[in-house]
Amino acid sequence: MKFIKNIGAFIEEYVSKSSNINIAVAMASKTAIDILCNANKGCKVKFVVGIDLPTSFDVLECLMEDYGNNARIYNSEMFHPKVYLFTLFNGSKKAILGSGNFTNGGLYDNIEASVLIDDSDSIAELEDWFNTIYINSQPITDEFLVNYKEYADVEIKHLSNKRKHMKQLQTKLDIYADVRENAVKLLRRKIKDERFADVVNNRAYVLNELYKYIDFANHFKDFNIDSFFKVQELGHIVPIFKSYLQEAKANGQLAKVLDILIDETIPLSKRFDMAYSTESKVKGLGINFLSKILCVYNPEKYVIWNKPAETFFDQIGLLPDKGLTIGEQYEFYCNFFRIVCKDAGIPDMATLDALIWE
Repeated sequence: MKFIKNIGAFIEEYVSKSSNINIAVAMASKTAIDILCNANKGCKVKFVVGIDLPTSFDVLECLMEDYGNNARIYNSEMFHPKVYLFTLFNGSKKAILGSGNFTNGGLYDNIEASVLIDDSDSIAELEDWFNTIYINSQPITDEFLVNYKEYADVEIKHLSNKRKHMKQLQTKLDIYADVRENAVKLLRRKIKDERFADVVNNRAYVLNELYKYIDFANHFKDFNIDSFFKVQELGHIVPIFKSYLQEAKANGQLAKVLDILIDETIPLSKRFDMAYSTESKVKGLGINFLSKILCVYNPEKYVIWNKPAETFFDQIGLLPDKGLTIGEQYEFYCNFFRIVCKDAGIPDMATLDALIWE
């Protein structure tokens, strides 16, 4: 197994040397699809792509025209893999697994992380996985494309608007320079307290305990909800929601939502909105709960958002623009307080939460 940052050159090489190519990705672009034109005559290509992000109408139409029933969509649930499987003419097999979609950004431009796999056992498992996905996917048809075009146009426009919002949020960070300076001053006064070292150590302990209770390593399979609710640090979750979350854990819905929430290949605002929008299906997935999960997952990146935090936001005059989604607001707060913590000398957002409470 070999770590690779950008997979484009590897994809190009293996496409030109393969007799069989299987690809399953969340998104594809026309420039990336054109790479497959370099495949040798007779090379068999199977392609499964998602439509959640979404993949453009033109790309789906191109895949259907080039590969017929071997070009498929997976729309039973959120589809987010990036798996590339190659059988070379010399009989050897290669697999690439990582974060890069089959797009120009995913192959060449973005900051991505992937691994090149060549051991037979691992590749066999990936092939079994792909075959299952392929069987349960749907061929792209003219009828589907007619219905999909309007949806794709709306979603792509929506994503474009979100990117504009995020640029505006970045600009806001500069506008809020005075607010940030005020927050840093308030927090530095608290850091001078002789108990600050104890606060840092306590939060490190709390994070370690919560990390074990949540069970990130096993995709939340053994999420100890009872123990999680007993920890009031990083936000006290209302006990009335415990039974709903236990039910969601039992039926697998909670794990699905939290897997999306911590998937850092998806923009933060989008995944937070996606998780928060399931509130009607899974009671208890509120802002406090979701931000607590994220803070435990990576306390250097994700801020706690609860009532005490909102009181502090008001105290320093931190008010994001109206009209933003919950996820966009949360991303703004995270960006803002990452800079505040760095300037104030606060190690992470969990410690920030403790200082806000004092």
